[in-house]
Amino acid sequence: MDRWIDEVAANTRLFAAGEEGSLEDEASQRARFEEDLRVWADEANRIRKGAELLVASQAASRRSPTAAGAIPYRAWVLLNQSFAAANPQRDNEPPSGWRLFQLAFVLAHVTTLASRLPEYAHSFDAAFDEDAASLLYMSTGGGKTEAFFGTLVYALFLDRLRGKLLGITAMMHYPLRLLTVQQAQRLARLLAQAELVRRREKIAGNPFEIGFWVGGTNTPNQTEKKPGEIADTLRCIPTWSSPRARDEAALLNSQERVDREYAVANEAWNKLSSCPFCRSEHGTGLRLFPERHHQLGIVCFDSTCDWNRAHRTNPGHAPEPLPFYLVDTDIYRRAPAVLLGTIDKLALLGQSTHTVDRIAGMFGMARWIDAASGNLLHMPSGTPTGAAPPNGWQRVAPAYGDGIEVFHDPFPSMIVQDEMHLLEESLGTFGGIFETGLFAWLSRLAPLLGSRACRVPNAPDRPRLPHVIGATATAADVAKHTRALYQRRVVQFPHPGPSLHGGFYTRMAAFTPGGPATAERADAAPTPRGREAAAPWGRVYASLMTNGRLHTVTTLSVLAAHAATITRWQRDFAAVDPARKARAAVEIEESVSDARWAAGRRAAIRNVAALGRYDQLAALVDLHRIQLTYVTNKKGGDQILSALNTEVHEAHAAMGPDYEIAAYDMELISGGVDIGGIQKVIRAAERPFDPTTEDISSTLRGIVATSAISHGVDVEAFNAMAFAGMPSDIAEYIQASSRVGRMHVGFSLLIPTPQTRRDRFVVEVHESFHRLLERMIAAPAVERWADRAIERTIPSLVQTWLAGVQHQERFVRAKDNEKALIGLPATVEQVDRVLRDPRAFDDCVRFVITAVGVNAPTGAPANPDYYSDLVRAAALRIQSTIGSGDFTGKLSDFWSNPLSGLQRPMTSLRDVDDAGWIKASARTQRNQSISWEDVGEAMAMVRNRGVSRGRRSAASELDGEG
Repeated sequence: MDRWIDEVAANTRLFAAGEEGSLEDEASQRARFEEDLRVWADEANRIRKGAELLVASQAASRRSPTAAGAIPYRAWVLLNQSFAAANPQRDNEPPSGWRLFQLAFVLAHVTTLASRLPEYAHSFDAAFDEDAASLLYMSTGGGKTEAFFGTLVYALFLDRLRGKLLGITAMMHYPLRLLTVQQAQRLARLLAQAELVRRREKIAGNPFEIGFWVGGTNTPNQTEKKPGEIADTLRCIPTWSSPRARDEAALLNSQERVDREYAVANEAWNKLSSCPFCRSEHGTGLRLFPERHHQLGIVCFDSTCDWNRAHRTNPGHAPEPLPFYLVDTDIYRRAPAVLLGTIDKLALLGQSTHTVDRIAGMFGMARWIDAASGNLLHMPSGTPTGAAPPNGWQRVAPAYGDGIEVFHDPFPSMIVQDEMHLLEESLGTFGGIFETGLFAWLSRLAPLLGSRACRVPNAPDRPRLPHVIGATATAADVAKHTRALYQRRVVQFPHPGPSLHGGFYTRMAAFTPGGPATAERADAAPTPRGREAAAPWGRVYASLMTNGRLHTVTTLSVLAAHAATITRWQRDFAAVDPARKARAAVEIEESVSDARWAAGRRAAIRNVAALGRYDQLAALVDLHRIQLTYVTNKKGGDQILSALNTEVHEAHAAMGPDYEIAAYDMELISGGVDIGGIQKVIRAAERPFDPTTEDISSTLRGIVATSAISHGVDVEAFNAMAFAGMPSDIAEYIQASSRVGRMHVGFSLLIPTPQTRRDRFVVEVHESFHRLLERMIAAPAVERWADRAIERTIPSLVQTWLAGVQHQERFVRAKDNEKALIGLPATVEQVDRVLRDPRAFDDCVRFVITAVGVNAPTGAPANPDYYSDLVRAAALRIQSTIGSGDFTGKLSDFWSNPLSGLQRPMTSLRDVDDAGWIKASARTQRNQSISWEDVGEAMAMVRNRGVSRGRRSAASELDGEG
């Protein structure tokens, strides 16, 4: 990389002849170029330091494999073993390995993570490790996920080897539920292999577990109404030892009401339908474990599974749930290695004092631990804390002075925010405040943890906080965005290269040197546009403008013509008559456009046909069998869904009886379709289809989709896409069109709305528009210092201070025989007593000011006094209302009481406006009675945005979190 930087510095021409600007312009360009050279050098230096640390650790390992100095190298080896096991070599393909930028990204963060070891504290770089956030910027399908997964797995092994045997290593945030589910499943498969490596190497500690931390409308928030009593919603789930649990197939096929309820619950809550360890056809199911506080677990039904074989010695031959926790209370007790969920879940940091207390337990404040049931943490309050814990439980330090040592550096080492560009507007504003609120909370917990919390070298009063890693494929003004979200400066990786398509890690694709395609393109102009034209295709963008026809009619005609063409060629290639096969090959050849170098493409088709390899042409056609149609609104999607079937059948009938189809299978992906429904569509798309032997009427042909498809839908079979109108956002257009052409050449066809001037303009400047798509991405709109947004978060942050700071400090500092007097502030009276203390109230205000980031070194407002006064005024309103004597009882009831005049703590980051109520009438306008079943169906349609319950089993992708 050093040589590449030198070459760029020596050979880059900042101004082409005749295009020189003013002296000021030239000076500005030179300054920017010098800054680029400096940033590239810094990037190379971070990678070099990571590699050098591993070399030093390798030398330490050779001297003593178990020495602390050997840990970073050993973690590196285990990381690579895990990835090799998770990505076995495919037939006729080279061995799997890292892409260059992935390897560099992990190496760049080796020192960030390894400097938590005293032996490598000298490698700590405060400017990068603590004060900056990394932004991984790479095109869709480029391998971003593997890059930050690699950093995560390295951190997991490093933590176990350095003595962190339980607790959170990473928090992973996703802005959409569908993306959260898909990435959780993907990570579960990788961590399954890492866990097998950990067991094989006999590395101590809890398994590598995932806590699936999402809204209550996706998974239950708790399993018990009170200790020992199962929650009503889970009564349909069989306990692992019950007779119902013995036959999953019978359970799913039963018509008993409780079993039908189980089938619905299993579809909605079981996020691992296939075991990540064995991927067996036996599948998985849900089971309750009463002896573990009714833990809701996913179990694998294959007795030969490596996970099941490793736990055959469980008491009573109980199955071991997969290391994937679904329920909030199970997550809080376990403190899993990876806390993965929607960013909305950050609102729980201040939602209720009980929840805040439980989350504090994961960050080192747990009271008791139950070794017998697998290190389950517990957070008792009040009288029980002064007595001896139950049999089999032990007290934990630092909550108790005589507690056992359980926690080692309990704060997460990293926070990963995928698809960071989606954090904009109110979601970005609230997300940013809660992120800095988390940092402020951890900073206040650190003194209570003492030496258990990792410290910044040479700054013992400053704890090591999580390093933030963001990832996106559509970035703009990343410095401002990162500053608004995390109040940290940004380090983009990789730093943009000196040309549109070139950098150290990426360059424009090329044909095989010396091959016929390369020779044919030898006359290409040596200009950027000429090189682009000569490069292999990855995704082809086209636009089609028609006049005199309605937009929907045009879209239907194009989609029907595409479907009919695919069917025609598929049927011809599958026919026995060789004349039909030859005719199809000729039609394909004649359909090749007259674009430059078309002769070579036509010759390739002729050569395959001459060899009689019509199966290859059939496979080529089948790549475009599934047509994705993007609609800009649900109304347009409904119109296409309702009319396309008829149009397609008419187009097929026009070709003759040989091409008529029995059915044209279409599906919908939108915000109103539940995650299970979307995954069902994805599985249908991925189902193998043999175009030479199977009937095309029996397979999926079309998907109509809204923006819900733009993230988290990665299917190799998607290679044909049509846009029924141009999306309003360029980033959305890039993300959506990137669903096609991931493994094979795909095409994206824009059918613009004729009456929309912007759509017409895109067609007029089609080539330049698509060449420079990434240059036109709008920066995310995030205003951190919106008064109303800050005021909306203050009740939550006050509760974070009450239960997460003040209560924890009082409990830890109280003598063991006085802890029974330290009750969790859960009533109006208790909170009133706390806030009446002037010192406590001032401390609360200071915490909220810090959490909001008023005085942060980066990203602070220009007028901090104004926002400090705003926070104090809001806290005074809370103090005076609670102390007015007009309210008593539970704190949760107080917040929900409209007479308080206060906004309640946020339940979700999308919890912006006051909730409204829709109440059903028992009678129609004609005074006819309505059954409650009909009322329920109607309300479900309203709640699910017009989608009936028959198409939906869980919460909508766009619903608010709970």
